[in-house]
Formats: sequence, structure tokens, C-alpha cells
Amino acid sequence: MGLTHRIRYDEGRNTLFLNLGQLEVRSLETIAAIADQVCRICEPLGQPVHAVICYDGFAIDRQLEEPYARMVRELTARFCLGVTSFTAGRFIRARPGGEALALRP
Repeated sequence: MGLTHRIRYDEGRNTLFLNLGQLEVRSLETIAAIADQVCRICEPLGQPVHAVICYDGFAIDRQLEEPYARMVRELTARFCLGVTSFTAGRFIRARPGGEALALRP
């Protein structure tokens, strides 16, 4: 799944949804790509957003933990009103139209 499908903005809720579940961060380029996608969405908005992040199954190489944490701190300070992390099931219900998705067998 590409980052354009993993990172989406819901204008009605003023919420940025980041589905980082099952994502493996193995390079600085992946961290930069995440930051670029968040900036591409948030910069034109001109206002801070709420962020909801799914980290289920997220994996990161140990040597990349600090650069990733730094990127998260910088983006949070720049663009976010607040950040909430959810497990996959709760994330699906939190997404627009998610109630129907969560009820499917």
C-alpha cells in the first residue's frame, strides 16, 4: 500500500489519518517519504489538524528509531492539534465511513 493511500485528510473532521499498520521502515528514505506526504497534505491547509495513527504491525530498524522520532516531533509541532494512536480495529471505526467497515464479517 502506497503512502498516498496510507495518509489521508478528512476535511469534515479536520483530521489526518495515518495508517502505518504493517509498514516496515528500513531506510531514511521511507521516513522522508512519510514526512513529505504529511507536508503535501498539511501545508496547504493553513491550520493545525488532529491526527489519528494506526501502528499495528509497524516495524522500524533500531538505528532509525531516533530519526523517525525526530520527524514525528517536528511534524507534530508544525501541523497537529493533537495525536491519537489506535489499534487497527479502532482505527477502522474512527475513519470516515468506518462504522460500516467495522461491521462487515
